[in-house]
Amino acid sequence: MKEVKLFATSENHSLTNRVLTILSKKGMEVHQLHVPTFKSGEQCPEAKTSVDGIHCVLFWAPVDTPDIECMRLFLSLDALKRAGAEKITIFVPYYFYARQDQTNNKRQAVSAAFIAEVCNMYEASVITVHIHNKAIQGYFKKRFHSIGTKKIFLKAAEKYFSHVWSVYDREKLTLVAVDNGASKELRSFAKEMNIPLIVGDKYRANANEVEEIIFSAPVYQDRFYLGIDDLTDTGGTLAKASEALVELGADANKIVMAVTSPVFSGDAHVVLQNAPCAKFLTTDTLNIPEGKKFEKLEIVSISKMISTIILKYLNGESIRDEDMKDGVVELVEEEAK
Repeated sequence: MKEVKLFATSENHSLTNRVLTILSKKGMEVHQLHVPTFKSGEQCPEAKTSVDGIHCVLFWAPVDTPDIECMRLFLSLDALKRAGAEKITIFVPYYFYARQDQTNNKRQAVSAAFIAEVCNMYEASVITVHIHNKAIQGYFKKRFHSIGTKKIFLKAAEKYFSHVWSVYDREKLTLVAVDNGASKELRSFAKEMNIPLIVGDKYRANANEVEEIIFSAPVYQDRFYLGIDDLTDTGGTLAKASEALVELGADANKIVMAVTSPVFSGDAHVVLQNAPCAKFLTTDTLNIPEGKKFEKLEIVSISKMISTIILKYLNGESIRDEDMKDGVVELVEEEAK
């Protein structure tokens, strides 16, 4: 392996800290990027160690508002490149502005594309987790990897169902795509795992406000349901999907909802706790404040999965399709515990 140095933009992100701890035990050189912030709010990132001719892996830790975090990323890329870094790879557990991946009229910004353009300026490769829209990878000129979480959620949900319901088996499970966007990835996964899939039609009253979700496929009281999506912001989509399933006859105690990134804006934690489902699964891509954790919530760490894939990437090993789609299978059981 060519010399590599790992840098984090913040020491306050739990997933990044876990991954860097694992990688440091594997002999990787870990550094904290120095990011002083002036009273005016301006930032000035600096690498305190030589990076001349080095492959730098920048761990973009999302701990602040999107605007602050994006500027921190841009300035960090500039600092590393000016310091002589030969190659830069960014690990970003949650891709800010991913939902702004297209425009409805020519006067709108396509923010996801703009972030990619800045990364392209510095010839940076990107590793992320469950990107909102796979088309975003087309904005990047260098390598772009999106690591999936579906098998991790399936393992965690089945563990819960089996613990609570002695009658559970996979033949009684149905996957749920809460809207057409979620169905694009879940269709191939459902086919691979030989699990039925139902898809919801989502209708919005306004931005961040879901009016209703309609499932046209039949729903049964004796079946178990697992809904999977990339993120939840206000919690409205998952709550409405749960309500729609129950209205059609599903047992709320046999419904589990799962999302990769818990944005949890406003009272999302209250909305999800009150939703008619038994469990809410998420990962540690984003820090969840103590005040926004709730009884139904279960956080599944993906740190070992991420560490394994990054090591493969840095060692120049081939990353299998199943690694990138759904994590490292041999680590799923351990991560879901």
